[in-house]
Amino acid sequence: MVGLLAAVLDARATGIGRDVEVDLYDTSLSMLTHHATWYLSAGIGTERQPMSGHASVVPFQFFATADGFVAVAAAKEHFFRDLVVAIDLPQLADDERFVDMAARAEHRAQLLPLLAGRFSELTTAAWMARLRGVVPVAPVQSMETALDLADLQDRGMLVEYGHPQLGLVRSIGPAVAMGDYRPQHRPGPALGADGPVILSELGYGAPEQADLRARGAFGPGT
Repeated sequence: MVGLLAAVLDARATGIGRDVEVDLYDTSLSMLTHHATWYLSAGIGTERQPMSGHASVVPFQFFATADGFVAVAAAKEHFFRDLVVAIDLPQLADDERFVDMAARAEHRAQLLPLLAGRFSELTTAAWMARLRGVVPVAPVQSMETALDLADLQDRGMLVEYGHPQLGLVRSIGPAVAMGDYRPQHRPGPALGADGPVILSELGYGAPEQADLRARGAFGPGT
């Protein structure tokens, strides 16, 4: 979408159009960002970490709680110190193995079990109440909690429209808000539903359309 918009703006400025190409594999590669730079520049590979852990920042991952999961991101030194104090493990801040980011990355295998054991003792709600505003933290939501209807409505993310076969359809709206603009949502047209209107706009009269349809120009079922 960004490429298309850029091409449209460029065409308006220069009067020259262009092709825009993208494929899913290249899109995935582009998301490697710093990992790709490390590997291509210095041969530094990264390994998958349990609980969606960050390759070099520790702790920056999910932790299991007594009834779910939380995501914690201690991406600054002070966040780690604030975290261990808030979870009643202040001694970890002075442990030489965990004194800075480099040390924590080196001793990941020793640090994470200590944190995981503590997080497992309280519920997600309890940890959120304790850590919100102290360190970057968020609950890991299930599909049911993430798609709560009241919450989606409050945030303007709920889309509802009637469908001739399916009845009421609910889905997720666009994440980009543009002032007072509110998009209108409706079901996609059935196969061939807009054909007569489009053909009429192209100058084909009803007899010509019927002749083309009879000769199979629009495919079966249209």
